Amino acid sequence: MLAICTGITGVGKSEFIDYITVRLNILHQWKTAFFTPENYPLKFHYSKLFEKIIGKRFKKGFADEIEFDMAYEYISEISFTS
Repeated sequence: MLAICTGITGVGKSEFIDYITVRLNILHQWKTAFFTPENYPLKFHYSKLFEKIIGKRFKKGFADEIEFDMAYEYISEISFTS
């Protein structure tokens, strides 16, 4: 499936697409390929996906180390990120 989302800068297109892809993976185990130059370096995109998967902020005090490890493994399995 190919989906194209367009709009002006700063309205949340990338956040929306990240949310939809995470939900589709959780519900249907769909894999996702990401090309997100605005989310470089990769750690930045990981933190955004983490928040959508775990439901907590990507900061110390909000999530524990086990949740960080679980999210990292999950993201590694669901996506091909470049």
